[in-house]
Amino acid sequence: MWNKIKDSKGFYIAISIIFAIACWFYVDITVEPDTQITVRNIPVSFEGLDALRSRGLMISNSKEVTLSLKLSGQRSVLSQLNTNNVSVTVDASSQITVPGEQNLDYTVTFPNTIANGSVKIRSKSVETVDVNVIRISSKIVSVSGAFTGSVAEGCMEDGFQLEYNDVTVSGDKSLIKRIDHAVVTLEKSGLSETWEGTLPVTLVDQNGKTIDSEQLSLSSSEMDVTLVVRKIKEIPLTVTIKDGGGATEADATWEISPKRIVVSGSSEDLAALTEWNIGTVDLSQVITSASLVMDISLPQNLTCQSGEKTAKVSVTLPKLTTVKQETDNINMTHYPANKTVSLVTKTLEVRCRGTKKALELLEGNDIEVNVDLSQLKADAIGTCRVPAEVTIPGFSELGAVGTYKVSVYVS
Repeated sequence: MWNKIKDSKGFYIAISIIFAIACWFYVDITVEPDTQITVRNIPVSFEGLDALRSRGLMISNSKEVTLSLKLSGQRSVLSQLNTNNVSVTVDASSQITVPGEQNLDYTVTFPNTIANGSVKIRSKSVETVDVNVIRISSKIVSVSGAFTGSVAEGCMEDGFQLEYNDVTVSGDKSLIKRIDHAVVTLEKSGLSETWEGTLPVTLVDQNGKTIDSEQLSLSSSEMDVTLVVRKIKEIPLTVTIKDGGGATEADATWEISPKRIVVSGSSEDLAALTEWNIGTVDLSQVITSASLVMDISLPQNLTCQSGEKTAKVSVTLPKLTTVKQETDNINMTHYPANKTVSLVTKTLEVRCRGTKKALELLEGNDIEVNVDLSQLKADAIGTCRVPAEVTIPGFSELGAVGTYKVSVYVS
């Protein structure tokens, strides 16, 4: 069968056609030198801009500069070229020395995989890159945050935290003069927690109108921004009532103003917060009524959004009365070593409180005054005042009101 095929005329015709096609591809792809392509919209990059700025100059062109090149060479070589790997570079620092309109020469560079001389530039869309060079004017402008969105119900926006408080803007003096400040604007709706992200910096004039910054250079064209979002909750204020002076919590009535405050914080911090205790009212220091101003001292992770810093606590003891009773039942304990102490105060007037019926049974000897001499200073000499503890041990429903001191002589 093979002998019949190779001896046939058709076999040699097919071989000839295949060989001819291979030769055509070889000549067309490898040998043919006159193939041309056009690479369009090649971006122009500028080198030496930092050196240019050190001279107080900058290129003010706002839009990206591009150009097109018509190239010739072997098809296999040209097929490797495109807008992304053909580079056009302008050495700005070596060509620019003064402000004004400038016509700059540029350099075309091909990829390293392209041999030197294998590609020829037949024509260029522009012979030079035309730019406008200006003297640099700089200004430091403050940056503020603007929230144009909304927060979820039960939440509040609590201000911005910005990566930078100001930015330096450089460029044409006429544009710099128009700048009043800069803003970063967040447009988000229904925020229920603190937002963090990066936002662009926008320049605005005194009227709040945006200034085109494409012709200006900013030290930071965008920055990291945090918008603090906090939960809010209304909670009641409470106090602790400490029994004393013959009065108990059941004997007292009290009122706090304000009754409630609005607090903000994280979801976790507010979850378990149902009330806030502002302090303790010691009934032994209340005669019949008292009006106390107490600080609302919240922890650092909470903020009183309703603004109150103090609360007024009004306490009354409507069921109890008081009488003054003198006693000479004064005892001293814990005498200091190497010193003699004698009482100067012989009798002490004590305000006693309780029910009217119990007070009618009270006598002076029922009251005990205990003086702890360990409270004397180590160098105490002469007449000294020492705190005294007053009790009425035989009457559980009575108590002494106020604080007391007695005089002693130390030698």
